[in-house]
Amino acid sequence: MRRFLRGIILNYSALAVFLLVGGVPLILAAVYAGMFALDRTNDLERVHNLGDAYEVSSISVNLIHELQVERGMSATYLASGGTEFSSRLDGQRAKVDALRADFELALSAIHSDSPFRSAFEQSNDLMALLDKERGIISESSATVSEAVSVYTDIIEQLIHQIDMTAVDDFSSLVHATVAFLRAKDSMGLERAAAARIATLGELTDADMRRLVTLATVQDMYFADFVRYDDDLLQSAYDRVDKAFETVKVLRLRERILSGDVENLRPVSVFADYTSRINLLHRIELELVDSLQTSVSAKLVETRGSLFRILTLFVVTLIFCGIMVWGLGRIKAGILSEIVSASKRMIDGDLDAKLPKAGRNQLSDVIRTIAIFRDRTREAQAAMQAVLDKEAEALASLREATEKGNERSARIAQDLERTAQSTEQLAQSVQNAVANTDMANGFAGEMRVKANEGTKVVNDAIEAMGRIRNASDKITSIIKIIDEIAFQTNLLALNARVEAARAGHVGRGFAVVATEVQQLAARSARAAGDVSTLIEEAAREVQTGVKIVEASGDTLAEISFGANEIAQLIETVTDMSRQQSEALDEINQATNRLDEEMRTLSSGRSAA
Repeated sequence: MRRFLRGIILNYSALAVFLLVGGVPLILAAVYAGMFALDRTNDLERVHNLGDAYEVSSISVNLIHELQVERGMSATYLASGGTEFSSRLDGQRAKVDALRADFELALSAIHSDSPFRSAFEQSNDLMALLDKERGIISESSATVSEAVSVYTDIIEQLIHQIDMTAVDDFSSLVHATVAFLRAKDSMGLERAAAARIATLGELTDADMRRLVTLATVQDMYFADFVRYDDDLLQSAYDRVDKAFETVKVLRLRERILSGDVENLRPVSVFADYTSRINLLHRIELELVDSLQTSVSAKLVETRGSLFRILTLFVVTLIFCGIMVWGLGRIKAGILSEIVSASKRMIDGDLDAKLPKAGRNQLSDVIRTIAIFRDRTREAQAAMQAVLDKEAEALASLREATEKGNERSARIAQDLERTAQSTEQLAQSVQNAVANTDMANGFAGEMRVKANEGTKVVNDAIEAMGRIRNASDKITSIIKIIDEIAFQTNLLALNARVEAARAGHVGRGFAVVATEVQQLAARSARAAGDVSTLIEEAAREVQTGVKIVEASGDTLAEISFGANEIAQLIETVTDMSRQQSEALDEINQATNRLDEEMRTLSSGRSAA
C-alpha cells in the first residue's frame, strides 16, 4: 500500500493526488451523506408524524369503540321509549367525552404541517354534531335510524382518517386494521338492530334484510382482513372465529333470523353482542399496538440509518483525513530522503540513493538532483584524472630534477676542473709576462752593448735574423693566445647563458665546459711554446751579444735590430698582460659560475 501511495505521489501532481484521495471522496461523501441525511431526516419527520398520527389513531380506536357502545345504547334507549339504558347512557357519554378530550390533546401534538392533522381535525369538527344529537336523543325526539346514522357517520369518519394513515411500510397493517374496524362497526350496527328487535319483540322484513346485509358486510370485511399474508392478522382472525363470544353471537343471529324474538331480553342481546365487540376491540388494540410498535421500530431504524449515514460520513471524513495525513507523511518522507541524500552529496558521498523518480514536479526535482550528482561525479572523476596526470608530471619533474641535479653536480665538477685549469693557465701567462719583462731588460742591456760594440753588428745581423724568425713564431703563438682569449671570452659568455638556463636544460653547458677545457689546454701548450721560444731567443741573444762583442763593426745594425726587438718584446709584454687580465676575468667568472652551480645543486637537492 505504501509503495502504491509513493507511486501516486511521485507520478501525479500534489493537488490532484490530495483532491483524488481526500477532496473528491470527501465532497462526494458530504454530498451523498447530505442527500441521504436529508432523506432520512424527512423519513424521521414522517415517521414522527406517523407516530403522532398512530397515537391519535389509538385514541380513535377507543373512541370508536365507546361511540359504538353509545350508539347501541342510544338506539335501544330510543326504541324502548327511554326505559332501557336510561341510567347507563350518561356514564357511557362521560367515557366518550373523556376520550374526546384525549383525542384533542393528542391531535394538538401533531405538527401543524402534517397532512394527518387536517384529516383528524375534520373528524373532530364532525364530532361537534354529537352534542346536538345527544340533546335530541335525551328528549326522545329523534328516530332510531337518525341517531344511528349520526353515530355511524362520525365513526366512519374516524375510521376513514385512520385509513388515511396507511402509508409506506405500514399500509397493509393499517388497511387490515381499518377492515377489522369496519367489520366491528358492522357488528355494532348489528348489535343496535338486534337490541331494537328484542326491544320491539318482532322481526320485520326490513330488519331481516338489515341483519343479513350487516352479516354479509362483516364477512366481507373479515375476508379482506385475512387476505394479507401476515401471521399476526391470521392469528387475530383465528381468535375471533373460534372465540366463544363469536359462537354465541352466531347462534343469537340465527335465532333472530328464524323469527324467535318474543322471549329475547334487549339487555341480554346487547350484552352478548357487546362481549364479542369487546373481543374485537381487544384485538383492535393489539393491532394498533402492533402498528405503534412497527412505527417505533421504523423510527429506531430511521434514526439508526441516519446515525449510520452520519457515522459513515464521519468515518469517511476520518479515512480521508488519515489518507491525506498518510500521503502528507509519505511525501514528507520522500522530501526527507531527498534532503538527506542532498546533504550526503554535499558531504562528498556521491553514491547517495535518491527516491525513484516518476512524472510530476517532485520527480523533476529528484531527476535534477540525480543529474547534478552524476555530473558532479563525472567532474570529480575528470578532476581526479587531471590530478593523476599532474602527479605523474610532478613525478616526472622530480625525476628530471634529480637527473638535472646529477648533471648540475657533474657540470659543477667540470667547472671546478675548468676553473683550476684556467687558474693554471693564468699562472702560466703571468710567468710568461715575467719572462717577457726579463727579456725586455735583456734587450736594453743588448742595446747598450750594441752601442758599445759596433764591430759585431754585422755578425749580429744573422743572429738577429734568427731572432726575427723566433719572433715571428712568437707572433703566431701570440695570435693563438689571442684566439684562445677570444674563444674563451665567447665560451665564458655561453657559459653564462647556459648557467641561466641550467634550471631546466643543462646539456649545452657540458659542451661549453669541454671547449673551455680544450682551449685551456691549447693555451697551456701555447704558453709552453712561448716559453721555449723565449728561451731560444735568449740563447740567440747571448750568441748575438758575443758576436756583437766580437763584431763591433755590426753594432749599429744590431742596435737598430735590438730596438725593433725591444719594441716587439714590449708589444708581446702588453699583449701578455692583456691576456693575463682576460684569463683572470675568465677565472673569476668560472669561479662564480662554479659557486652558482653549487648553490643551484644544493637548492634542488633540498627541494
